[in-house]
Amino acid sequence: MVNFSELIQKTYFNNPISNYLGAFLTLVIGLLITRIVIRRILICWFTKKVKSTAAQWDDVVCDMIKKTVVPLCELFVVYVSLQCIEFTPTFSIWVNRLFFLFAVVIITKSTSSFIKNWIYHLLKKQYSTSSSHENFKGLIQIITVFVWIISSLIVLDYFGVDVTALIASVGILGLAGAMAARGIVEDIICYFTIILDKPFEVGDFISFSNQSGTLKSIGLASSRIQSLSGEEIVLSNSQLINNLIQNFKKMEERRTSFSIGILYETSSALVKEVPTIIQSIIEEKTNVRFGRCHFKNFGDFSLNFETVYYVLNNDYDEYMSIQQSINISIFESFEEKGIGFAYPTQLVYTKPQSTE
Repeated sequence: MVNFSELIQKTYFNNPISNYLGAFLTLVIGLLITRIVIRRILICWFTKKVKSTAAQWDDVVCDMIKKTVVPLCELFVVYVSLQCIEFTPTFSIWVNRLFFLFAVVIITKSTSSFIKNWIYHLLKKQYSTSSSHENFKGLIQIITVFVWIISSLIVLDYFGVDVTALIASVGILGLAGAMAARGIVEDIICYFTIILDKPFEVGDFISFSNQSGTLKSIGLASSRIQSLSGEEIVLSNSQLINNLIQNFKKMEERRTSFSIGILYETSSALVKEVPTIIQSIIEEKTNVRFGRCHFKNFGDFSLNFETVYYVLNNDYDEYMSIQQSINISIFESFEEKGIGFAYPTQLVYTKPQSTE
């Protein structure tokens, strides 16, 4: 019968079986501790504590810990278990490099996620929650690329690559690329102008250069607008910034005016009543503030009145419904009073020829 001590001392690939057993037991015990103690006890306890607070920053920290600590602990357990096995010097170097690469990837991903959530948290008070993600997509992309570049340089330096010469070469190429693509650089600068100055946000209804629509996204180089007729308008950020832009979402109330003309045959008593009639009609409507109504001038074929009122919100559909209701009420009131609307007419007088 084979002795157990002799069995575990048998050598395979320059390692006795006892080394493989030690690595396996270390891996199993370490993963159990990681899953039970760290993930199910410590992380769950910390998550409950965070949810019980009103602050938002601790949610960001908790999310980063869950995405970083547990994977790093599991990676560390695998690394420690492999230390029980003897490798050749060259293979050991590559094992260390491989685990260093995995660790950097985990830390970089969690760092990028932490920065993204932290930016959203800081700017949540200045932007609406729905639009903040769209507004800062380009900024998050730039930061994410920057973080991954730094991580790549750290990995290359650990692998023995001359990072200083590489940075110098990339800097020269970047300068040459920036000079060759000045338009793109200008668009990126305009993107930061839009983000920091906030002339408009995603979801705003804007008008520019005889175009109107809802802003759908703000990218690093271009922005996309959904026009009223349905098509998507794509234009560079520099074009958007250099135009005169009307932002209707920030309009607290809408000032509107309209004119009507009545017949010259209308009596002076009814002419005097017209402003009062129109004022009473407008004041009966909800979400409306009356401005003025005046007998403006004598037209070519009508007595012209001008009316100004304010709709107390920026909803265009509601404004049109109110205007329609006012028009119908004026038509009914004028019909009841016997006031006629004027329209272009011509009276031709003919002089009868004298008969001799």
